[in-house]
Amino acid sequence: MPRLHMIGSPFQISVWNILLKIPYGDTTTYGKIAAELAKERGLTRMSAQTVGGAVGHNEISIIVPCHRVVGTNGSLTGYAGGIDKKTALLKLEGAFMLATHGDIHSLAISALSLFTGLLSASAVALYSIFPANLMKKHGTLIITGWGLLLGGLMLTPAAKPWPLTGQIDTGCILMFTFLVLAGTVSTFALYMYSLPLIGAVKASVICLLEPVVATFVTVTVFHTAFTISDYIGILTILTGVLVLTLTPESTLK
Repeated sequence: MPRLHMIGSPFQISVWNILLKIPYGDTTTYGKIAAELAKERGLTRMSAQTVGGAVGHNEISIIVPCHRVVGTNGSLTGYAGGIDKKTALLKLEGAFMLATHGDIHSLAISALSLFTGLLSASAVALYSIFPANLMKKHGTLIITGWGLLLGGLMLTPAAKPWPLTGQIDTGCILMFTFLVLAGTVSTFALYMYSLPLIGAVKASVICLLEPVVATFVTVTVFHTAFTISDYIGILTILTGVLVLTLTPESTLK
């Protein structure tokens, strides 16, 4: 990337140069930046609020990644585009770390996994936004039921579930019923019900806990090996989820 010509005071430019050094998928705090600048200038301390003011005057906020700066307690503050946009950027970087292990020139997942992941993301966006008016008119359960029924009918020819194998007994039927009712219908209905209450952005970000939990299970139960990039990606996603969940609705815009 060509050298940036940043226009600002010497102090602002020194802060922005530190922002440029924050690795992709990582975060730092205003306090750490203040401590680094104080050390460079031979000072005993420097105000984190002063650093926050310089960060807030950054006019190229994606190229100079001020979204990677969080409060000491992990809170997201002072992003011109809104807290939800800051969280979405952190979430994107976390997904990037998981998919590439930090190497932009290669994928740590197969092309099929990338393709199906993009399809899944598109589907989440569609069913999080489009059914809002229908749910207001007909209710969450009716829309959820019809959506699951029509989706199942459309995918049945491709999935071909009819060649049954194994023994079908009472335990099998109970487990199947539990998966349908508790693992599919109830969870999806609760998700759809949450959309008008907390919004599509917050609901979809919180849903990222599902693949994170699945990843945790693969490590602890199936002993799958993960790299440091995987853990950084998971931590970044969790940070975004927790911060967006705990952030008051009035500060999201």
